[in-house]
Amino acid sequence: MLKPLVRVEGARQLRSTMRKAGVDMQRMKSAHGKVAKVAEGGVLAQAPRNTGQLASTIRSSGTTTAAIVRAGYKRTPYAGPNNWGWRQGAVGLRGSFEGNFWMNKGAKNTESAWLQVYYTEIEKILGTIKGA
Repeated sequence: MLKPLVRVEGARQLRSTMRKAGVDMQRMKSAHGKVAKVAEGGVLAQAPRNTGQLASTIRSSGTTTAAIVRAGYKRTPYAGPNNWGWRQGAVGLRGSFEGNFWMNKGAKNTESAWLQVYYTEIEKILGTIKGA
């Protein structure tokens, strides 16, 4: 399991409080979707451009617990190795190579923007809980 770039202290308690207050959990999913969309722009800017095929597979989504940016499909399974690298002896490829962490860099480059979106969305949600 990959570690998140940012971990929010109290996020589990917030979701629990939202459920108890009757706040629609879709709001949290929507907030994470907006955050992921901002990060997606940074990841897209850092994507390798040899053919452009990998860049065309970048997509974002939000769940109630996370903002997610993914790359690659079955036809383009090399997104992970391009990002993380490939160790010697791993199944599927000969040799080894270092990853360049292009997805991490892209998310990090837009961090101030997506953190602001996250803070704004959470404040909106908290405003509805206080009024409930």
